[in-house]
Amino acid sequence: MSDPLAEVIALLQPRTVFSKCIGGAGRWGVRYSEFGQPSFCAVLHGSCRLAVDGEEPLALAAGDFVLLPATPGFTLSGFEPVTPVRIDPKAASTPRGEVRHGARQGPPDVRLLGGWFVFDSPDAGLLLSLLPTFVVPLVIVSHVILFTYSAAPSSVPR
Repeated sequence: MSDPLAEVIALLQPRTVFSKCIGGAGRWGVRYSEFGQPSFCAVLHGSCRLAVDGEEPLALAAGDFVLLPATPGFTLSGFEPVTPVRIDPKAASTPRGEVRHGARQGPPDVRLLGGWFVFDSPDAGLLLSLLPTFVVPLVIVSHVILFTYSAAPSSVPR
């Protein structure tokens, strides 16, 4: 049986431009303004809350993968109420090492791999119009070739 979402992603010919490890602990939250470029987030460890503009908030847990085909504004946070730190992805500097939100001491409650990419397909505009605002393809994580973080768990930073 074929997976239509995996087929659309393969046709888009994605190429990673930027990725980073993100950790969050204690009370934390970040508010990203609309970016417009395709982005992704894979939960490597723990859990967090994702609230995409115009959508219901969603709890993410280890193993979840989120695809934002044209990254609208969103808030990523722990589960405690917090006023998020505002980040403009168009103006943010490129971090070195893991980005840490919330408590700086101790292990993170959640660890994510996030970033953005471009689509090399000449038909990217048409194909993107077939996708929703955001996708949490829990069933296709093992099919997403460009983000195979689950295939080599020993390489995932702890």
